[in-house]
Amino acid sequence: MVTYNYRLGMLGFFSHPELTKESAHHASGNYGLMDLMQVLRWVQKNIAAFGGDPKRVTIAGESAGSMSVSLLVTSPLTKNMIDAAICESGSYISNATLTPFADSEKNGTRLAEAVGAQNLAALRALSATQLQEAVQKSGIRMGLGVNVDGYFMTKQQSAVLEAGEQAKVPLLAGSNSEESGARSVLGQAEPTPENFVAAIRRLYPNDADKVLEVYSPRRRTRFSTPP
Repeated sequence: MVTYNYRLGMLGFFSHPELTKESAHHASGNYGLMDLMQVLRWVQKNIAAFGGDPKRVTIAGESAGSMSVSLLVTSPLTKNMIDAAICESGSYISNATLTPFADSEKNGTRLAEAVGAQNLAALRALSATQLQEAVQKSGIRMGLGVNVDGYFMTKQQSAVLEAGEQAKVPLLAGSNSEESGARSVLGQAEPTPENFVAAIRRLYPNDADKVLEVYSPRRRTRFSTPP
């Protein structure tokens, strides 16, 4: 088992025209995913020394980790370093589309200006702590997602899958009970049967009756835990 840390937020997914210009791949952002790529490269190079087989690499993740697994399976840079995948409670394609690269750069420029940095040099003059605090105070969260940079992700995941260009490996997909709490459906409404029905009709206006037939708010389900 190999575990790892990877960059998030401003340090992991910030895109900016100046970063793109200095990149040999003419790309910026997606640094957190490149950290994961380096883990796979490390495994290929070193795992045999620990008794592992570089030809039998299974990647697994839960929640955001599961979304990362789905991205690694569809990136042209990593798909050939994977032999099996496990996704628990999440895939990027089911949560969001990738940000177009031009929009990602534009958002990054706005974010830099919001923290008082007119150029990349000014950003780099800030410490990591100062940078994170400045972003938090700015209230701007955009520009910190996965983008179609033409390097790590060359197209939307749906396009990769429709073209059959993803890693051709066994996939174990599952979900965890209460991955998200009731607020993800009810918002700030009280947890009553009436509010549940209203939320389902808001979320699934064309299929609410079908959803409520399966997930009745008046049906009580008991879960038993094995000893």
